[in-house]
Amino acid sequence: ILLDDIEKNDSLLSPQSLWILGRIIEISSDTEYKADEIKKIIMNKISSAIQAISYSAIQAAVDTVEKIPEMRSIISALLKENNTEAIKTLAHKIYTSEQLTSHTDFPSWMPRICESAINNPELSALIFHIFSYLAKDES
Repeated sequence: ILLDDIEKNDSLLSPQSLWILGRIIEISSDTEYKADEIKKIIMNKISSAIQAISYSAIQAAVDTVEKIPEMRSIISALLKENNTEAIKTLAHKIYTSEQLTSHTDFPSWMPRICESAINNPELSALIFHIFSYLAKDES
């Protein structure tokens, strides 16, 4: 149902379905069900002309980065393009999901997030929270 709703390109239904799909994959132990179709849909919707769909696809990519290895390259490409929505979404996810601080790509994510935070108070606040967590982490 979610995949069909996403493909409708409806400005209300599709973003909600993308968000739900990302969250289901994030908490699921079975990430193989329709995995190729899910990856393709998320990747294609990032470039949607409908901003809400594009932003929700970025959120889904960030939410699934630990479960779908291919999302790593998508996120890296978005960061290299200086995609502000991807940077903001990733920074917020790192802040709210501290396990991402141990993700393989974390060291490459942080410089881009820090560069983008120079004139962005929202990102600056998230970075301070991330650094605060890292300072408390004894591992």
